[in-house]
Amino acid sequence: MEVLQSMIDAKTRDFDLPRPMLTVKEVAAILNIHANTVRRWEKVGLLRSYSIGPHHSLRFRQEDVLEFLDKSRN
Repeated sequence: MEVLQSMIDAKTRDFDLPRPMLTVKEVAAILNIHANTVRRWEKVGLLRSYSIGPHHSLRFRQEDVLEFLDKSRN
């Protein structure tokens, strides 16, 4: 039983679960801006977004938001 558990642990250690995607409101809170500004920046291509679900809800990856922050600081 221990051998099986150690094999499972070894496999899952290398497998990273995806981070949850951020909503417009969450990105706005992180960037300390209004949600409409997030939507506007997404439309002009400043923020990369993903359309999720049947209602095509906007979602953002944490990595993309952090990359945006890095670029805006320079």
